[in-house]
Parts: sequence; structure tokens; C-alpha cells
Amino acid sequence: MSYLWCRFLVLSLVILLAPSGWANPVQVAIPTSDTKDLTTFIADRSLLDIDNFHQTRRDIALQVLQRQALLLGGYTKPLESREVINNRRILTLVVQGKVAISGISFWLSGLENYREQVWVTDEIIGDGSFVVGMYTTESRLKSFQVNEDLHALVPISNRSWEKDWQALLQFHRREPIDTFNWESVVRMLVAGRADYTLAPFQQTEGMVLNAYGQTLHPIPRVKFLIPGSQHWVVSKIHPEGAAIYRALQLGLAQLKAQGRLRTALTEAGFYNESVIDWQTVNERFIK
Repeated sequence: MSYLWCRFLVLSLVILLAPSGWANPVQVAIPTSDTKDLTTFIADRSLLDIDNFHQTRRDIALQVLQRQALLLGGYTKPLESREVINNRRILTLVVQGKVAISGISFWLSGLENYREQVWVTDEIIGDGSFVVGMYTTESRLKSFQVNEDLHALVPISNRSWEKDWQALLQFHRREPIDTFNWESVVRMLVAGRADYTLAPFQQTEGMVLNAYGQTLHPIPRVKFLIPGSQHWVVSKIHPEGAAIYRALQLGLAQLKAQGRLRTALTEAGFYNESVIDWQTVNERFIK
């Protein structure tokens, strides 16, 4: 037997007998626009040591909470983020089994056609809880008139954010400006291409939202309600899907029981007592 052939056999055995930690990391699909914020927020900390979410936003908080839930549920295989251009593509990859899990949550109403391909977790945000602000630039905010007709404003969103899109369409009776990701939304607002977008209220002074070097402000005293519940989705086709789903459900139950899920979302500004008495401007348009 030649030396090269023996070497090949040895290497093959090493790979076959290698511990699971040597395996390729399991991919979690996240929006490209979230990658930098997620990496910066986690930094060099252990995931389970993160217990303060004041310095981040809902999307990033939920991605960290998801990974904490997996660990709490007993899933310890390495994970890596796979950057994906938008939410619709993320769901497609999970449905096809090309990634095991989505790092972002989805509305339950948008998952009914995929029940054979994905597992849907218990709710992470309940129906009637998803309240957001109408965010605009400082210069546009200064030009608002006291009795300005909100219906006449030009909103901007992303068509793949289906619930936002539906709420805006129902309120304005026309389609919002469509752009491809969150960074583009911010850039186009600053450029004056639209008047406002929907975004979670922030736990910052004045509830200002800082993104991509820009600052957005909520239009005072008004808020939007987005009906429905949100859930994480796991691929039934991916080989790690079943184990991930079981662990995620167990860990999510722990986060809820300990109050950590609600606390984290409150710290990230999603649940905001400052806007409890603000007017829900689209309430009568909700179907």
C-alpha cells in the first residue's frame, strides 16, 4: 500500500471520528443589514452572560435571545450567521432546508402555507403587542404642521415586510415606496424621498433611532398597531432542524417563565410605557 494511500485513509478516519465540535457550524439566516450590529453588540461576551439590552434594538435583542434559548434548551453545536439580503429570501432558505433556522421572527399569518416545511415556535410577541412609531428625519419633523393630515404623508417600507406593508396600505389607501432593506429605508428618508417609516420605539432620549450614522425621530403622540403574533421558524428539511426546534421550544419557555423575554424587549424599547397614552392612528383601519 502506497504512502499516499495510507495517508488518505488516516485522514478519512480522523474526519469520521472527529468530535461534533469539528463539524461545520449550523447556519442561522439573518438580514445582511443586521450583521454589524449583532457582532458589535455581542462583542467577545458569552451569550448567556448577556442580560442587558438597553444598547440595542428589537431585532438584535431577539437574535441574541434566540441563541440563548437554544443553549438553555441543550443545543450546543456551533452556529454561524449567514447574511441574506431580505426577510423573504430568509424564509425561502429555511423552507428549502438550505439553512436550519431563521434568526429573525415572522408573522404567523405569513407561515400558513409552509407548515409542511417548517416548524413554528410558540409566540415570542403576542397579538396586539406590536406597537411601533412613525419615524422621520429631524428636518421633516420640524416642518410638520399641528393639524397635518397623516394620511397625506408618503411612507417608505419593504414589500417583504408584509404586515408593515399591509398596515401602511390600509391607512394610506395607496402603496408605500418600496425599497430593499433597512439601510435603504434610512438613506431614502434622509434624502427626502419619503416622509416616514415604521420602526419600534427606542429606549433613548426622545426615543430617537440611530442607524447608519443618521438619526430618526418619532412623530409625537401617534403610534401604529401591527396586528398578529410573531414566531421563529425552523426547517423540517434540514438535518439539524428537529434538534434545534426541540431545544428552542424548551429554551423559549424558560425565557418566558423567568421574565427574561419581556424584560429584554422592554430594555430594547419594544415595550415602551412612554407611549401608552399615544393615539393609535390606524386602529379603525385594521382588518
